[in-house]
Amino acid sequence: MVHFAIIQSISLPYHAHQAVMNAVVDFVKSLNLEEKLSPRKNADIIWFYIFMPCVVAYFVILTSYINAKPTIGSVQILDPSFVPLIYPGKEMEIIATVVKWAEGPLWIQDDAASLNYLMFSDTEANRIYKWEDGKGMFTVGKTIY
Repeated sequence: MVHFAIIQSISLPYHAHQAVMNAVVDFVKSLNLEEKLSPRKNADIIWFYIFMPCVVAYFVILTSYINAKPTIGSVQILDPSFVPLIYPGKEMEIIATVVKWAEGPLWIQDDAASLNYLMFSDTEANRIYKWEDGKGMFTVGKTIY
């Protein structure tokens, strides 16, 4: 049997809130999750405790492998006015290898939308690319010529 409860956001006195919370706690207790999810009381659930941590670890390792970017060179500061523009200790990352002639890089930091991305063009391919950290590079615009 499945129970559904829809609680709208309305102003209730304290005792009404307490009654709702007590009802929710009683409902959760009635599910007997301790017996159903305990590997000592339910042998069928043991696979979950072994398999799920392995799945989570696999995806963490896979994500770090997929998002790994090769680095190149180092940053040598010749003018002290350049210091506020870079993060100390950051390495240069290779973000694209398919671009033949890249030019016009533009870093856009949109704090209102929580977006940071790099736009640049490939003049030989007549394309404009957008690169976002975590999402990679994709084509924004291209011409038919």
